[in-house]
Amino acid sequence: MADSLAVPPADFNWADAGLVNPLKSGGSSPGSTLLDVDFFDPKGPQTVTSSAAFLERDLEQLGLSTTTSSKQLPGSIQNSDPLRMPTQQTAKPTKAIVIDGFPKVSTQPLPAANFQRANPVPLGAAKYAWHYETLGADEDGKCDPDKTPLVIFSMDGLAKDYFDRGILRNFDFIAERGVKAEGVFPSFQSKTFPNHMSIATGLYPGFHGVVDAWMYDPRIKARPVDIRKPSPTERQFYDSGEPFWTTFHRQTGKKVACFQFPGCPHYPESPFITEPYQPNRQMSEVFGWVLEQLAKPSADRPSLILGYMDEPDATRHGFKGDSYEVRTVLERLDTEMAKFLNELYQTGRLGCTNFAFLSDHGFMDVRRTVDLNGYDFRGEQTLPGVVTRIHRGENGPLPSAYFEKAKCERPRDGFKIYDKKLLPPRLHFSDHPRVGDIFLLSEPGVEFKVLEPGKDVLGSNHGWDYLAPEAGTCP
Repeated sequence: MADSLAVPPADFNWADAGLVNPLKSGGSSPGSTLLDVDFFDPKGPQTVTSSAAFLERDLEQLGLSTTTSSKQLPGSIQNSDPLRMPTQQTAKPTKAIVIDGFPKVSTQPLPAANFQRANPVPLGAAKYAWHYETLGADEDGKCDPDKTPLVIFSMDGLAKDYFDRGILRNFDFIAERGVKAEGVFPSFQSKTFPNHMSIATGLYPGFHGVVDAWMYDPRIKARPVDIRKPSPTERQFYDSGEPFWTTFHRQTGKKVACFQFPGCPHYPESPFITEPYQPNRQMSEVFGWVLEQLAKPSADRPSLILGYMDEPDATRHGFKGDSYEVRTVLERLDTEMAKFLNELYQTGRLGCTNFAFLSDHGFMDVRRTVDLNGYDFRGEQTLPGVVTRIHRGENGPLPSAYFEKAKCERPRDGFKIYDKKLLPPRLHFSDHPRVGDIFLLSEPGVEFKVLEPGKDVLGSNHGWDYLAPEAGTCP
């Protein structure tokens, strides 16, 4: 059920809260406190719901309409928006009032309303205020379709099961009124940079070549490289496929802005405005930067805006999925997005902006770690993880030597060992030289680490086979 809307006290200062006192816009009986409302919960007559997610759909289900009679519950929603200021009209529908905390039908008709935007309202006063406007809907014909920007947000590690917790209510509202998928399978490995490059180029990681955040390519450097950095060396790893932002700019000539979206600063043709990737950026920074781009004059405003944040991924890695910390970061994400959309609503830009919200992979609790120190899996380079990749090198051991070392331990330790030529074809991961030669694929919930004494933390991780239900991301 939606949040309950408390009846303000008699001495409530509407002006200080940035609200318009509805009593001043029409008559009501002396001593009553009138509130504009969305609808009444028939199971609890003392509760007035305040979330606009229950607007027209639920009114129809309850048999309510914008024209009330003596046999109907009050259902007019024509002036239910606390963010808008009513002006006098001739039509006078019956409205609901709240007297001593109980909803009743007003005996005095209230004026119909032709709304104009009032002063901005703090989020605490109307967290869901932006729900009153249809996202991306130009109902008044005021938006220039050639200048309506598209904003794409990527939330790292937004697991599918997060949407079953009743926390991401603003995301739920968008999904109900937009287009959504029932679920998303990531590419293998189900990791951040490989999947963002698949989103950008339409290619599997085994073809675009960004197969992990740490990669080894002796043609570029003689040691593994963190390819998240935008230096000249790291940019050499982004050498296959064309990202969609480059295609968009090349075909339209329009501007692109990118806030640390993976890959943006790495490809030869970077977006017009680029803020490089940095870990642990605040969510408010990402939303605030996008607001700055949308507030620019039409001639300077980017037509495609990309924003990436490393939450809830960054928090989830250190904790289990049902932890207080994970719940808190999800609540914060939902609240920050509400602030962002409220700002667009209050400034009149919400209806002239298109949005896409996506993520790269899901998450799973780690139940056990396998210490690679216990195995003699030596090669030219070994990159541990959920999927451990071994580069044999020109003079390294033959694959059969690795299989012999592992055959006694793998049933107990929960992994399989593959020559890259024998990887399941559905993974599309065996064609690129950067993937390595030998793979240790752990079963879901098990990961490989080079452990230091006393430093094993069983938090959460991702990267397993995308067929694991927990690997799926937001619908």
